[in-house]
Amino acid sequence: MTYDQHTRWTMPGPVAGWQWTLDNLNYALGSVPKEKLSLGIPLYGYHWFTGEPTLDKVTEVEHPNLAADYISTPDALQLANAFGGRLDWDPGDHSAFFYFYRDQMREWIFYTDLHTFRDRYQLVADHGLQGFCSWVLGSEDPEIWNFLPDRSAKQ
Repeated sequence: MTYDQHTRWTMPGPVAGWQWTLDNLNYALGSVPKEKLSLGIPLYGYHWFTGEPTLDKVTEVEHPNLAADYISTPDALQLANAFGGRLDWDPGDHSAFFYFYRDQMREWIFYTDLHTFRDRYQLVADHGLQGFCSWVLGSEDPEIWNFLPDRSAKQ
């Protein structure tokens, strides 16, 4: 499982940054034969937004509350379109992301597009792994299906 580096309990960031993915893969390869190892590739994203402020029960002072939730790629792209988010690429983390403003508050989305997926899929071939697995079907970039080889044909 090479995902959930950043979650709803963290600050905004990629679901699985590149170095974090490599570190997890190399750790697993230290104890699991590559022929038995499948790389977990996320097919979802996270959407960070401002949540209800928290209240310090002692001082009664309110504090900002960053909240996040899962988001599918189609839903992420719909928000980018609706609120003028500019799709961007982080070359260091090999991750797609964007941010936009709603009600004068910045919201961040990191998600798995085809480019993000393809870079991780290439790790499977580069390391001679058994294959890959992903979470969660139905939230992916539809272009991923066009990229994957057709394995339905009889050998």
